[in-house]
Amino acid sequence: MTPRFIVVRAALLATLAMLAACATPLGPGFRTERQSYALAHVSAAPAALEVRTVYRLRNTGNAPLTSIGARLPGPQVLGRRNLRILVGGREVAPLNDADNSENVEIPFHPPWPQRERRELVIEYQLAPGTPGHADISVAEGSTHVRHFGWFPVLLRPEVLFAQGGNAKEKIRATILVPAEFKVLAAGHERGIRRTPQGTEYRFELRGDDFEPFLVAGRYSEARFGTPSGGVAFWAFRPLDAQAAQRAAQRIAASNGALESAFGRLPQRPRTVYIVETPARLTSTGGADGAAGVGFPCGALLNSAALALDLSSEAFLGLVEHEMAHAWFGLALRPDRPDDLLLSEALAEYATVVAAEAREGDSARRHRAALLLQWYDESLRRAPEKTLESLLPSDPWEQRIFAYNKGALFFLALEDEFGKENVRRGLARMVSALNRRDDVNLHDLRASIEGESNRPAADFFRAWLRRTGIPSDFRARYEVKVAGGK
Repeated sequence: MTPRFIVVRAALLATLAMLAACATPLGPGFRTERQSYALAHVSAAPAALEVRTVYRLRNTGNAPLTSIGARLPGPQVLGRRNLRILVGGREVAPLNDADNSENVEIPFHPPWPQRERRELVIEYQLAPGTPGHADISVAEGSTHVRHFGWFPVLLRPEVLFAQGGNAKEKIRATILVPAEFKVLAAGHERGIRRTPQGTEYRFELRGDDFEPFLVAGRYSEARFGTPSGGVAFWAFRPLDAQAAQRAAQRIAASNGALESAFGRLPQRPRTVYIVETPARLTSTGGADGAAGVGFPCGALLNSAALALDLSSEAFLGLVEHEMAHAWFGLALRPDRPDDLLLSEALAEYATVVAAEAREGDSARRHRAALLLQWYDESLRRAPEKTLESLLPSDPWEQRIFAYNKGALFFLALEDEFGKENVRRGLARMVSALNRRDDVNLHDLRASIEGESNRPAADFFRAWLRRTGIPSDFRARYEVKVAGGK
C-alpha cells in the first residue's frame, strides 16, 4: 500500500465519518417508526387472502416529499387485486398504472413536510390461480405465504444520500382464519381470540425473526415425539400412522444433525412441520412428480409427495433437502447465480451431512458416488454451464448442475480444507443470514480461508469457472451405484 493511497484512504474515511456524525440530513428520506400487518383468509369462492399493512412514517430528509415508491406483489403471478392506498386516512390514487405493475408511486397532496409524520395504509387481496404458486397458495381449505414476495416493501427515493425503507425491529401482526384452521406464522405469539368471523391470532415480529410467513389450513394432524425432537405432519387426509412414525424418527434425527453441523436457528420451533400444500410445485427429479419447498418450520409438500411411502428414500430425501433451506435458502432470493448455488447446492449437500451423521463415512462416500452418477446423467440431457454462470432462468436440465455438481463442490471443499473448517465457515454464513446480511460466494471463500488459514482462490476457480469434475475428486469417489434420483 503506497503512502499516497494511505493518505487518500484516510481522508475518505474521515469524510465519511464526518458525514455520518452530521445531524443534518443530506438527502430526502423517511423513517418507519411503527409497522403492522393484518392477514385474513377469505374462503368465499374464489378464495383469497386479504392483506392490510399500516405504517407510521416520519419525514427525516432535507426536503418535503411529493411521493414515495413501494414494491408490491405481482398482479399477474400472485393475483393481486383491489388495491387501496390511504395517506392520513384519505384514499389516494397511485401516480402510475398500479394495476399492471409491481412498483407503485404513492403521492402526497400537499407535499409531506420535513419532520412531520404520516400514516400510510396499503390494502389488497391475493388470489393466485388454482392450484396456486410455490410462494403463495390460497385455496378454500388452506393459505400458504412464504418468506418474501407477498409483503409490501417501501422504497427509498432514488437520489444520492436518500434514506427510507421498512422497519426491522418490531412488527405487529394479526391473522384471521376460519375457526378450524391450524396456524403457523412468523414471530412470537401474543394472543388468540375467537370472533364471529373465525379465530384471530396476534404475533410480534422482532429483528431476529424470520421474514413474515403464514401456513394455515384445515388439516388432519399426526404429531410424534422422538429423542431428537418433535415432528408434526399436517395433511388434508389422515396418513399411515406407522409409516409417519418411522419417517418422524429420521426427520428429527436429520434436523438434529443439521443443527450440530451448522448451528441451531434461534427462531425455529423445536418441532419440524411437514405440511401438505395444493400449490403447483414442479418436480425437481423426485418420484412420480413429488416436489416440495422449504419454509421456516419445515417443508411444504405437494400431494404426490405425501402419496409416497413415507419411510422411503424418495420421500425422506425430498424432506431433508427442503428442510435444509431453513439454514441456507430462506434468507436468499435466488435471482443471482450466487444465490442459486448457495441455496440449492447447500441444501443438497446438507442431506449428505445428515446421512453421514446417521450412518458414518460410508454413507457420505455412497452419496458422493450417487451425485457423480447424476451429474454424468445430466450431461446427456443438456450442455453443462459452469457453476458460476448458472441462472435461475436457465432450463431445469441445466439448473440441475447446481444440485449435483454444486453439492459435490462442498464435499470437495471438505476434502481439501477439512470438514470442521468448512462446517464452521458455513455456520458463520448462517449467522450472517440470520442478521439479514447479504451473503455471496466471496463471503463463502473468505469463511473457508479464515477457518483453514489457507488460500482457496485456485480451488474455487477450478470448480466454479470450469466445466467437468476435477480428475482427482472423480477418482476418489466414482463407483457404480444402484438407484437414481
